[in-house]
Amino acid sequence: MSVFARDYRVVAVDLGGHGASPANRDDWSIESFGQDVAAVAAGVDADHVVLIGHSMGGRVVLDAAKRLGERLAGIIAVDTLKSVSTRPVSAERAAEMFTTSPEEFRTRMEALVRRAFFTDDTPAELVDQIAKDMAAGDPVVGGKAGIAHATYDVGAALRELDGVALILINADHGPTDGAALEAAHPGSRVVIIPDSGHFLMLERPQAFNAALESELDRLFDSGFRRF
Repeated sequence: MSVFARDYRVVAVDLGGHGASPANRDDWSIESFGQDVAAVAAGVDADHVVLIGHSMGGRVVLDAAKRLGERLAGIIAVDTLKSVSTRPVSAERAAEMFTTSPEEFRTRMEALVRRAFFTDDTPAELVDQIAKDMAAGDPVVGGKAGIAHATYDVGAALRELDGVALILINADHGPTDGAALEAAHPGSRVVIIPDSGHFLMLERPQAFNAALESELDRLFDSGFRRF
């Protein structure tokens, strides 16, 4: 944040039930999170807003983008939206996947993070930090947010954002289906950060910052149109 705060106003949002935000709500849908992000953006005195979302945050900023109107300058999704042609999971199947006891949630979450999110070269201390942080999250929030993530229709959201500049900055840990993305949202850009896992901004901060800076420059130089 300090790097980009030199040239931009940077606003970070803890989604409901995440970080310092309380879990005193019943709606954990992507749409609800999108409303929250849009509400924060509405309170920012800026004519041009770029929404940046990592992982589930990619879906959240897609939903928030629909609510910003002319103030939306573009969307940057980070290691997410890799398979936009994949159909959303049914509510019933998602409930089976993500409804667990608190203890089972912690065990399954830590195992998933360690197994699926990193490369062999990711520093062990970073793996431990992220795995333990995610496993320590609220099991109710984690389960219901997981259901929301799995059931959200990314393709439908992209169709509602015709004409909006969309950039993906993704890790090479797992393929990005660029052809499907182009079909769903023509003019999208994909930037791949090599030798990185899901938390690329923590694993390779210099490479990530350089890519983000380049894409922000390109976005503003384009006049916030598709490339």
